[in-house]
Amino acid sequence: SRFKTIHNGIDLRYWHPSTNDNDRLAIRKTYAIPAEANVIVMTAALRIEKNHIGAVKALRLLHTVYNQKAYLLMVGDGVMKEEIVKLAQELNLQDYVKITGMQKEVRPFYWTSDLFTLTSTSVETFSIAALEAMGCGLPSVLTNIGGATEMVRDGLNGYICNLEEQDMAQKWSTALSNNFSRDSIHHFTRDNFSAEKMLEEYR
Repeated sequence: SRFKTIHNGIDLRYWHPSTNDNDRLAIRKTYAIPAEANVIVMTAALRIEKNHIGAVKALRLLHTVYNQKAYLLMVGDGVMKEEIVKLAQELNLQDYVKITGMQKEVRPFYWTSDLFTLTSTSVETFSIAALEAMGCGLPSVLTNIGGATEMVRDGLNGYICNLEEQDMAQKWSTALSNNFSRDSIHHFTRDNFSAEKMLEEYR
């Protein structure tokens, strides 16, 4: 009773689902992604603990085991870029792994995507990026690191996976096959992780 957990909160007036198809199509055209393809987005610095390598390996399983030819859209830059590109080429996924570099405005990348993921192996606490993606209506598949289980409820706004690529791919497949409501996910985020709620709890 001496302790109270106050979760991070975000501005849900800014982080919201797209209101038109142009938001979805513009980024896809820029990165040569078909309009009908499934897109999994990661917004994370390309550092070893973010485990982009594991994500690329999971993408291969998603293609070969689950027969879902999704694209992996990596928003960010960092020291792991060359290794990620090399692995994608070795696995013949170079057309499906897109690295955007640093971006000042990430909402269009959420609006163009179907699923948000973080495959981190360590360091994560309570991901602001995941909250922002959910604010934009995206279901999330997060590894069971830090407070992931406090922000994602299986089947409601995404799924929790373990660090094995097989489990990542399976949860991605399940999420992409689930008819999640973007508005419902936005409302869930608003009710639980809004800036207003966070500030009121501090008061």
